[in-house]
Amino acid sequence: MDVKVTVIIPVYNMEQYLAECLDSVITQSLRDIEIICINDGSNDNSIAILRVYEGRDNRIKVIDQENKGVATARNIGIKAARGKYVIFMDPDDLYPADDVLESLYTAAEENNVLAAGGCFSDFDTDGRESTPEDYQNYALFGYLFEKNGIVEYKDYQFDYGYHRFVYNRKMLIDNKIFFPNLIRFQDPPFMVRALSKAERFYGLSKVTYRYRMNHNILDWNEQRVKALLTGLEMNLVFALENGYMELYKLVVKRIVNDYRGMIYEKFKINVQIETQVLRILEKAKGEEEIKMLMHFVTETYQHKANDRQFLIEERDREISNLNRINNDFNEVIHHQNSVLSSQNIALEQQNMVLERQNMVLERQNRIIDDKEKEICDLKQRLDYLEKDNRRLEHSISYRLGMTITFIPRKLRRFKNLIKEKLSK
Repeated sequence: MDVKVTVIIPVYNMEQYLAECLDSVITQSLRDIEIICINDGSNDNSIAILRVYEGRDNRIKVIDQENKGVATARNIGIKAARGKYVIFMDPDDLYPADDVLESLYTAAEENNVLAAGGCFSDFDTDGRESTPEDYQNYALFGYLFEKNGIVEYKDYQFDYGYHRFVYNRKMLIDNKIFFPNLIRFQDPPFMVRALSKAERFYGLSKVTYRYRMNHNILDWNEQRVKALLTGLEMNLVFALENGYMELYKLVVKRIVNDYRGMIYEKFKINVQIETQVLRILEKAKGEEEIKMLMHFVTETYQHKANDRQFLIEERDREISNLNRINNDFNEVIHHQNSVLSSQNIALEQQNMVLERQNMVLERQNRIIDDKEKEICDLKQRLDYLEKDNRRLEHSISYRLGMTITFIPRKLRRFKNLIKEKLSK
């Protein structure tokens, strides 16, 4: 079949909402679709859920990869897609009706435009639904279209809610329009470039996307704030280069108002973020916008000055405490040195006693060695005498002598015996 729309869903640890999201996609009345799910290194049960749905519906294609970030995952989906149009879905959100994709596809085809989009709606974990009144302000006005019809982007100049649109895939590929590799605020730069390249799109007054709110608390750490400022700066530059002054003013307001808190907190302590903000200020055009940014920066620097003074005082207190601790430490060291000195004297005395004992032992060892040598010599001499004696005993002269002296020896013993008897 010819794929009319490719739905691209990056997935990271969304097992709680994933099935509900997929159900809202596979039940769409437009059947000629494909659903590309990019499992971006989930470590929960998300991949198992995706495999189950992949087995049930052959329109679902699962790409399993190591975690590379949502921007990379969406770009992989764009390159892998076969549909004439692509649309993006987050795995914790929903389509509000079964005819969303059909309505968007039909609007784009019948009106010969490269993009078509509808209205935006959000809901929270308590079941509260947004109302049109929630979007009647400078920051969210573009979430609604009051009526169906062609919209020129130069008249629209809005940057939020990219999920609501289908985009002609060939337009994206041919013009190399992809999501910038940012961990935050990668969607608005993509949206403004895509809709700007399309020049005009068809807007529907019906809701085409439901966004789940307040179930995930985001920690605006240093890396996320840097990514946010990078994305804002990208849109600021794009607006100025293309003469989108309303978009430019909107971006400035977002910096000063919408993201004031997280930027301000990091701005005060991070030189790189400070540099990003100052670079944005250098690009500022228009008296009102320059004043807004200057006020933001000046106020931040004033707080930084106050913070610095506080830090200086705090540092002086810490130095005083460290000096006191250092003095106490030196006293302890001095006492320990005295103890060590006494111990060294005692050890030296013990060493002298040991040296004397070693000298005595060495003398005794030398005497023992001499005695052992003398004994060894005596043993050798005794062995020699015993051998010499055995030679004599076996000699002829020895036996002859014994024979000759036999009678005299007998007479002496007999004479001694008579003397003993007479004495008794």
